Amino acid sequence: MKLSEYPRPPADSGRGVHWSPSQYQWGRKDWLKWQKRILELGFKWIKINIPPDYNAEALVKRLVDIEVMPVCRFISKNPTRLGGAVEKTIDRLIKLGARYFETNNEPDADVEWKGSRRPPHWEEIVVKNLVYDAHRIQSMGGFPAFVAFNPGPTETRNPIEILLDHPDGRQICERGLWISLHNYGKGRPFNYPNDRVRMFGDPVTEEEWLNQGQPDFWTDADTIEFCWHNMTREQVNQLRAAQKNPHITIMQDKTCFRAYEYWHRLITAAGLDPLPIMMTEGGWETGDRLDPFYPEPTAQRASELNLQMFKFIQGDTEMTINRPDGTTVSTPVPDYLFAVMPWHIGERAFGYDTSGQWEQGAWFTHWYDKKFGLNGELPIIGMLRNLPPKIRTDGPVPPEWQLRKNLRPDVPEWDHRLPYLGDGIRVERAVAADDAPKWEVISGLWQDKNELNPVRPLPQGYIMVKVLDENEKPVTGAKVAVMRPGATDIIETKGWLDEFLGNYRMTATLGTYSLKVVHNDFPSDIIHNLGLGGENPNSNFDTTSFLFTFKLSKKSVTEPEPPTDNPPTPPTPPTPPAGNPPTSPTPSPPPADAPHNDAATLGVQISPYTPAEICTVESIHHVTDSDRLARGTLYLDVVDENEQRVFNAVVLLKNQNGARLRVLIEKPVSEPGGNMPLWAGSSYTITGIELNDRLIPSDTVSGLRSDIPGHGDGHSFVVIFKLHRTNST
Repeated sequence: MKLSEYPRPPADSGRGVHWSPSQYQWGRKDWLKWQKRILELGFKWIKINIPPDYNAEALVKRLVDIEVMPVCRFISKNPTRLGGAVEKTIDRLIKLGARYFETNNEPDADVEWKGSRRPPHWEEIVVKNLVYDAHRIQSMGGFPAFVAFNPGPTETRNPIEILLDHPDGRQICERGLWISLHNYGKGRPFNYPNDRVRMFGDPVTEEEWLNQGQPDFWTDADTIEFCWHNMTREQVNQLRAAQKNPHITIMQDKTCFRAYEYWHRLITAAGLDPLPIMMTEGGWETGDRLDPFYPEPTAQRASELNLQMFKFIQGDTEMTINRPDGTTVSTPVPDYLFAVMPWHIGERAFGYDTSGQWEQGAWFTHWYDKKFGLNGELPIIGMLRNLPPKIRTDGPVPPEWQLRKNLRPDVPEWDHRLPYLGDGIRVERAVAADDAPKWEVISGLWQDKNELNPVRPLPQGYIMVKVLDENEKPVTGAKVAVMRPGATDIIETKGWLDEFLGNYRMTATLGTYSLKVVHNDFPSDIIHNLGLGGENPNSNFDTTSFLFTFKLSKKSVTEPEPPTDNPPTPPTPPTPPAGNPPTSPTPSPPPADAPHNDAATLGVQISPYTPAEICTVESIHHVTDSDRLARGTLYLDVVDENEQRVFNAVVLLKNQNGARLRVLIEKPVSEPGGNMPLWAGSSYTITGIELNDRLIPSDTVSGLRSDIPGHGDGHSFVVIFKLHRTNST
């Protein structure tokens, strides 16, 4: 296969991350928070761990829905090969749009073998099982990984030659194989081993000695203790001079980020076409170093090295390689290096705790708060938020991704969990003439068996329905059809005492029922795949509930004809009566308390909420370079009447497709309270504010977008709302 034929996510930048170390705890309970983080950090690839005894579809569906490519690793000990449960899981995941699979991990480590000891000729055992797995994965439409070794690897035998010695080795390479790497930086520089310290023994400068990205409250002694392990400059420089090697190459020392070059040379030297290579663990970790002549990375330095890696993978920068004669050459990211997924986004943040075993490598963590003066996240998080993604390629996207998009209807209020129940709750839109009335779904809520829906608590095990007329007034006695195999049941909406709701008790599982309004014989949207049950395995008959609202869509006036090149001449105004000529009214000046909006000329408009002023726009600011804020970002804040931030307020938005977004006001007071990316080609409208699970009426702000016709792209805005503490709030 050619590199261009391997699946890629749309607008692929190569940016990725390893997700939770846990196979079971990955963020479903607060998925919208994690989804927001994925999007604002620009990830397009995510490595996930999958146990063979658990339904991994929940996370894979969510990643595909936000156009992120999942890379799936199965947990097992050597000797291992695919069994029935894993094969069935892979088949299900491929049908959802996953493509890349790892079925082994670091077999050059004794701990990865049953009994914690490698047998003789273990390499041949690993390759034999890899070929077995590869045939099955490729036959289902997936792409198997050549197993990731320990950082290095330390084995002197050529793993690619061992693979090609197998009768089917070359065939699986040609049908679609990729290389998984665990290329940890280990405190070594980005361009190791062709950096000046490793090649020429450059000594530590005085500035470098005490400038290691440490917090302000560290003393010089703290820096020397942590970064240099209490060695003196003279001792470090002696080590640097003793180990220098001007002629070292990546083939001699591959324990570094550049291990992908080592593997690429093995592949091409064997006569194979280039294979995709991806980091599925790696990068730089705080406090992780291999050589005493390099400083141990602080949280800041490790983050800076990881940022350099992300800039490289998306083509923002090139790598400087030193030559033995002292000259340098710059190399861009190679086409075969598809993505970097460094270790790892979080552990305790997902509710998982290994008492520090993996928490020390997490990005969202309080592990280093005290040592480095942080607040729950490493500096790399802020750095990536401020690094605009750069597209390297655009697909090819697996065709199943488009099918998933059909589960995201253009419905104003649609519970984010509905696409993940069973085969997905799907809306089939009604077909009617442009000016004909029809019943349209305008909201959908779901209630799990262990919760009460915060918007409207529902009776367990029921489908609840409300029907509104064209003026959004509830319709009593509206007939609603609940369709199931072989039968259709008709229910009716009730009166004010029952909150105008119709109800239907479910007795069958997800996928059984469909729902539509049949009142007055108007065409109606149809909601498919309803029933009892949730996402968890063995939850088929859980007494879950739905609430759907339909509204009559009926145009009362004919749409105006589009303007022509020669618009009609306006009518002549009537002749005023004799006497004093009328005076033109003087335009009223804007009120003194009108909100400041320096983005109005760019199409950003405020629509005041009436009749009450509960939450109003205080200001809208178009960001300039002098503001030192990221491009393509919307910054948001909510303040009270004393100009104090209202923490935990939520700003509600929708995009041009009606998809709902939420931005939590949670940031430190030194920066705007919340932010979200403004994706190119999309426009956004602020629709309201939520506080303590209550909707607060507010002004509406429309026209927010990164790319503005006639004004280029990369625009950012700061929008501040003021909350007025009335009796209703």
